[in-house]
Amino acid sequence: MLVYVIVLGVLIAVLVGLVVTARIRAKRLAGADTQLGEAGLPDELVARPTENLVDVADIQGQFLVMDNGELVAMAEIDPVLIASDSHPSGLDEGFARVMQALPPQTQMQIISMPVPTEIGALTERYARHGCNWREVYQAAQAAGDAATAAACQRKYYCAAQIGDMLINVGGRSSYRAAYVVLTRAKVTPADFELELQHTLAAFAHAGMQIRFLPPEEALPRLWYAYNPDHGAQLVIEQAATRFMEIATTGDATTPAMAGMTSTQLEHALADPAQFIKRVLAPAQVEEGEACVHFRGHSMLLYFVTDYRTQLPRIERLLGADGRYANRLIVSYYITAPPADQVALQARKASAAKQAHQEIARRMGTMQSYKQAEEVIAIEQTRHGAETEKNIPRLLGLYLGLVVPTADLAAARSEFEAVLQSAGLLFVPAKWAALAAWQTLLPLGQRHHHFEDRNVFSANLAQLNPLSGMTLFEPEGEFLGFSPAGGGMFLPVAAVRKRGAKLTPGDALVGAPGSGKSFTLKYWITDWVARGQRVIVLDPKLEFGPLADVLGGARLDALGGDGFNLFRFDPYPVQPESALGKTLRDMTYGDNVAALLAFYAALKGGRARVEAIEETYLEKALQTAMRQQGMQPDDPNTWTPDGVRLHDVYLVLAQQMLPENPAVIKVMVAILEQYADQTGQYFARYNTPVDLDLDNQLVAISFGLSQFSSDLKLPALAYHLALRIAAQHAIRTFLFSEDVVPCHIVIDEASQMLINAGLVESVTRMLSLLPAYNIQLHLAFQDMHALERADRLLTEKGTAGTTNTLLGTIPAYWLFRQEPHSAQKACEILQLPLREAKLISTAAPGECLLAFTANQFRLPLTIGVPEAFHEIFRTDPAAMRQIVDQAVSRGDPLEEGAGA
Repeated sequence: MLVYVIVLGVLIAVLVGLVVTARIRAKRLAGADTQLGEAGLPDELVARPTENLVDVADIQGQFLVMDNGELVAMAEIDPVLIASDSHPSGLDEGFARVMQALPPQTQMQIISMPVPTEIGALTERYARHGCNWREVYQAAQAAGDAATAAACQRKYYCAAQIGDMLINVGGRSSYRAAYVVLTRAKVTPADFELELQHTLAAFAHAGMQIRFLPPEEALPRLWYAYNPDHGAQLVIEQAATRFMEIATTGDATTPAMAGMTSTQLEHALADPAQFIKRVLAPAQVEEGEACVHFRGHSMLLYFVTDYRTQLPRIERLLGADGRYANRLIVSYYITAPPADQVALQARKASAAKQAHQEIARRMGTMQSYKQAEEVIAIEQTRHGAETEKNIPRLLGLYLGLVVPTADLAAARSEFEAVLQSAGLLFVPAKWAALAAWQTLLPLGQRHHHFEDRNVFSANLAQLNPLSGMTLFEPEGEFLGFSPAGGGMFLPVAAVRKRGAKLTPGDALVGAPGSGKSFTLKYWITDWVARGQRVIVLDPKLEFGPLADVLGGARLDALGGDGFNLFRFDPYPVQPESALGKTLRDMTYGDNVAALLAFYAALKGGRARVEAIEETYLEKALQTAMRQQGMQPDDPNTWTPDGVRLHDVYLVLAQQMLPENPAVIKVMVAILEQYADQTGQYFARYNTPVDLDLDNQLVAISFGLSQFSSDLKLPALAYHLALRIAAQHAIRTFLFSEDVVPCHIVIDEASQMLINAGLVESVTRMLSLLPAYNIQLHLAFQDMHALERADRLLTEKGTAGTTNTLLGTIPAYWLFRQEPHSAQKACEILQLPLREAKLISTAAPGECLLAFTANQFRLPLTIGVPEAFHEIFRTDPAAMRQIVDQAVSRGDPLEEGAGA
């Protein structure tokens, strides 16, 4: 009895001591909380005194410093492809190689978790342009300019609709990010920085890119991880408030980042020891049975205990319909043990197993196949460690699912059924929920225990954190909306190349009615709403109505008086500089290509320009330039209309004829009716054209040439318009203070690619224009047109030195096509033949996005709200009316069609 009394007394003393200590600590922290509140931090975001959840003590440069002195770096993994319902499965083995290459005794935490959608930059662009259009609308109304007012009102409506959709969809969409948290003890910042560079190189070699986050970027993400119950609604409210402030007044007072306000962030960065722990920690958390409770949500917590079976992809943990994508955190620690220790332990284990087998054999006991398999596995481990080819890693895997507290019981049974179907052996964190939660989160107090949970490369591949990722990356190119169910649309974006943002230039291939033009019109609307410039080459007069709706301009490349075949617009740059040489070569080459294309069209049929004819034509062009005071190698001497087709014709007829009368006489005869002043087509090809391209959206049509019997006009007008558009876009880039992206859209591009010179021009533009922030988008009806274009280069004999068109285009949007075209697409782009059926049976708006650089492909649906359908839909009746009007009034060329 005396013993019991003594024990009871000790327990009471300990409890009293704990209570007193807790009260003193609470008073001390309460004072700190008051100071925190006075510093501008809301009380609901200040951690309670009993919560010591984060062990960050300081910030040193770009690294976080833990209480025990460890340095921590947080990096975000950039996927190769980012889109709804996409998974770049080809990176699994690369990820395993990165993990396998970890230096000994390295500890790395990998986290795949939902984070707030960073849509601020994109919605802000919409809002600012909306504000500008609103001002112009009000000014036009005051001035009585109804047309301008109506155009601005339509543009503001488009921006408001898209901005509102981004705010609502972005806040609720499944935005998962993957993070790498590297921790090193007893190392200097300089040495740690060197290790980080090695890690970057390892990821890059495996085809992935990681970006280390500075503290000002890492802290808001960490705040969101520690406050999962705030979630999407805070993002929506903050983005909507900011959008409306900018759209109405042109400025905003609402902070741009969701979660931590700018004031909170400033205080945390200025004095991390005082502020970080209480800012990151949630305002309220309580430990429950296998879960922790927040204000209105709870997090179910699980340990994964056995890896003897193949680990599933993370995407399998998100549920059949992705229902857990925006609520599940997957966190695992990977430790690389020293190779010599692994080999030593494996030798001991192997020797022990073999000795046990030998004793059993001598005693006459039946041999165990299981034991034999264990010996083989141990020997493989020993060999892999000794050769350093395949060292096992120690893994601790934790799962956390955020659910509404009211649905806790139902959610637990449903989620555990998903884990069981994925083949996982798991244990609910019944006795250590709070410790499991802190271990799950980055920078939390680590309570993980590995206990020989070894995994090999094959298992690590399945843990690729990009699995099941659905992500909208506003810094990438905005591709459109994909239906997400319930009347919602999910923004879709993509990163085309490993470690780089979208490279401009793509081809849309699809039969009429497949959704190709609809997609282009949607993209154009989105670009205009962002304030970007768009020039459309429109041979079918299909984009003119859209230009009217968006307040753009329609231009006629041919006009009623014709055009000048040559465009030598000068660039005021140093001729010998790299930029000057590049622009000179591009402009001069395009003019030569135009002359050759024109001459080939005049020869008719499939006649090709012979090498000697090409030499004479280029020599005549150079001579004509010099006669007009234009030096071919000095762009500063050029004038836009300084040389014309008539000048080239006269050089051939008067000066060069003696060089080779037999050939040049034929060339002069072919050009005569188009270049000689007595020819009936002289004015058509010798008239200067001054096109106004200063509008944000310009649709360049080619008169009514497509209805003319002179079949030479469409391709020539196409080339003229392309050169005008490219030169204007480059000039805008070079001499504008604000660098605004420009898009050049070429509809029915196959009409232009009629000879090798034109194919070379377009290929050169695809390679060159991205340097000037110009994106080239080409539309074709089938893949055979691209193959024919490249065949022209082969026939010319320059394919060995010139990039092919198919090889230069980085991405293909494959809409519905005829089966033979779909098979050709699979053959050219090295896609599985089974994809041909998908392409040939795709519904309108469905497409397969294929990347030539890495053979990745991605099914997408380009969908837009119902309100936009009438704006983007092609109107067959209106197109027919244009044709009827052209036929009724006649085309100026009809009279001389028989010449």
